[in-house]
Amino acid sequence: MERKHLLGALEYTEKLLSLGEKTVLNIQTDSIACFLESDFVGYEGVSLNTDNGEVWLRMKRLRETNPTKHHPMFDGWVSGSFANPEKPPQLNPERLLRLSKEEISELIGADRLSNDDVMKPLKDGPDGKLDALLRLSSFPEFQSSWQIYLASHWIKWAELERPRRRSIALYSKLYQLHQRIISLAACRTEV
Repeated sequence: MERKHLLGALEYTEKLLSLGEKTVLNIQTDSIACFLESDFVGYEGVSLNTDNGEVWLRMKRLRETNPTKHHPMFDGWVSGSFANPEKPPQLNPERLLRLSKEEISELIGADRLSNDDVMKPLKDGPDGKLDALLRLSSFPEFQSSWQIYLASHWIKWAELERPRRRSIALYSKLYQLHQRIISLAACRTEV
């Protein structure tokens, strides 16, 4: 009698598991993953048909790289990520700095700062510094230095990094599929 109940419970469990399975009618839209040979051709770290027919795909595990470090003078001015090869970082149009009265006088004298952009801070400090709103448009040579950095370092890095990131994403997708297959196989052997 116990055996009959156990068999019934196992059949019930098997039916429940099969309800979660979906019949694949279109492999590109309904399957867990679909890969075409063209998905692999020309990718960094990917080799096809490398071992007399027995090994049809070999992938190296690549790591992301970072662009050349920018000059510290750009710190505080940059918005966006340096590590995204799809979108270059940008300079903010304005920056608020706490400066001494001497530094403010020099900037006003050099026509880099307007008196209207100098403010008393909300909390006075012991050093007597004031808040100054610096505008990027007042520093054309700074903008030029930024463009030189982008052109000579960041853009070159991004051109090399984009295909590398596609390879990393493909590797990750295959690895996740592999992990899913292993976990499904483990579930099936436990039943």
